[in-house]
Amino acid sequence: MNSKLKILLWIGLTVFASILFFMLFDRFLKLFPFDSFVFAFDLHFLLMTWYAISIPFLKLDYKSNYYNLKPLEKHGEIYTCFGVNLFRGFLKKIGWNKISDKSSGVVIKDLDRLKKREKHTREAELAHLLLFIHFMIIIFYLLPNYNVFWLFLLNIILHIYPVFLQRYNRPRYLKLILILESKES
Repeated sequence: MNSKLKILLWIGLTVFASILFFMLFDRFLKLFPFDSFVFAFDLHFLLMTWYAISIPFLKLDYKSNYYNLKPLEKHGEIYTCFGVNLFRGFLKKIGWNKISDKSSGVVIKDLDRLKKREKHTREAELAHLLLFIHFMIIIFYLLPNYNVFWLFLLNIILHIYPVFLQRYNRPRYLKLILILESKES
């Protein structure tokens, strides 16, 4: 199956999954009103699970220039100003590194492992960026009839900050990869 067809199929299935989730919530509207924190939290994690399961099937190469470091991002200062280190600390506090990375957050000086981690930053960034856009569409759809505060707040916390974190970490992985490659040759 060619990649464009896979992407179109994925988009169609994602729309179907979103409609299915909304129908499920609609059946339990008294328990999960669309303007509640529980609805926002559950919908985010349901769709994040869908993305985590389905995006790897696309087998994307992540070679776009989008992933390259921009001049504004040098040394990660812009992300530090937005509080990415606080977000990193929060993730460490709740043990996210132990869940998402078997190294418990310790950088292992293994070239293949570092290359996989760097690629993972691209995968995670794409997923969170797509989720952010997906939720903005949902927010604008619900905006006329519901309070979307929780959806919007969780969209920032669960998707914008992870994008910032990936863009903050990637140059550090690339620097370590260059150092290890130069030592090998």
